[in-house]
Amino acid sequence: RMEEKGCLMLYKNKETEKHEIEMLHDAKKYHLKAEILTKNQVQDLEPDVELDILGAAMYYDDCHLHPGEFMNTLYNYLIERGVMILSQSEVTDFEIENKKIVRIATTEATINTDHVVLAGGVWNLELCKKLNIPLLMQGGKGYSFTYKKVERNLKYPAILVDHRCAMTPLGEDLRMGGTMEISGMDSPTLPKRILAIYDAANLYYKNLNLPAPKIEAAG
Repeated sequence: RMEEKGCLMLYKNKETEKHEIEMLHDAKKYHLKAEILTKNQVQDLEPDVELDILGAAMYYDDCHLHPGEFMNTLYNYLIERGVMILSQSEVTDFEIENKKIVRIATTEATINTDHVVLAGGVWNLELCKKLNIPLLMQGGKGYSFTYKKVERNLKYPAILVDHRCAMTPLGEDLRMGGTMEISGMDSPTLPKRILAIYDAANLYYKNLNLPAPKIEAAG
């Protein structure tokens, strides 16, 4: 289910407020519905949590959804319409004739093709090597974690602008995310990055009362 309720850009200092006002003016040039809200106005939108902010820019045109539910819905939609999905199959090679991919070899089967879409995200780098395509892409890694059945949950998704983190209510759950590391495909998980997101959330929302996330060994 997609919720069309907007997104708050929360900030804690005057310099950030100035930047958000400038961004908002630019957004309105493209006919986006947005406005600057005071701390009290934002607090009225979030009655279940205590906010420690200076104010926020509200972008009313923003939407959000639960990515897992979306993927399940999309999967069922495609299956019902006869699409074959090889969810546990690895692409191992391509067969090319006259500069066109005519077959794809996978760990389950060899598939004849008319058209091919490479949609492997950062793994497209490895796929493109097999096709001698110089793809200018580098892998990036972000961090996120989700709390289940949050008692004092948010009503609106928000960006914590000063700390570059995102908060997304997903029904009864709450997802926190942030950080972007350009560090290759095999870089280790850094616990300090996860704790920084958790600490930032508690700087903006004073009474979430959520435990620190459990961090597995880096690797």
